[in-house]
Amino acid sequence: MKKLTAAEQAQLAAIPPETLARIERVLARTYRGIHHCPGWRARRPFGDGVSVTHYAGMSTYDYDELTRLVVAAHDEAVRVDLIGTSHCYIRIGLTPRLRDGSLYESHPTIEAAIEKARPQLTNEKEKPMTEAEATPDAPAAPETPAPDATTDAPAEGTPAAAEGA
Repeated sequence: MKKLTAAEQAQLAAIPPETLARIERVLARTYRGIHHCPGWRARRPFGDGVSVTHYAGMSTYDYDELTRLVVAAHDEAVRVDLIGTSHCYIRIGLTPRLRDGSLYESHPTIEAAIEKARPQLTNEKEKPMTEAEATPDAPAAPETPAPDATTDAPAEGTPAAAEGA
């Protein structure tokens, strides 16, 4: 672990306790406890907030750290920036925002973000997948050809026709 410079130590010390608490709550919810956050002890200054290093990937459903990170960030009005740093490592930058203000100083609730994003992700030709569409049915059994109606012989290619040959 690389040691912090004096300037970085001073920058971390200057972060208001409430800001640090908001960031800590986001990471604690993401990792199911701050003690599980791999980079918390090695946090570094990142703008008005901090960054931590995450090893490996993040996902939205199974191993759902990414979903928890996004929801917690919207709840706490903390901007999250994911930065690839090297093979298998991601730096997670967290900076506090206000609820209202310009694009560069505010952060919406998750509901407002979804309301804004949903129309941008879909149009009349591309509707969101329904649950039934997302869960395909089991494949249908192949149909057996019917016996030939002009003769009582089994249809060609059926097991019965193979036995008679």
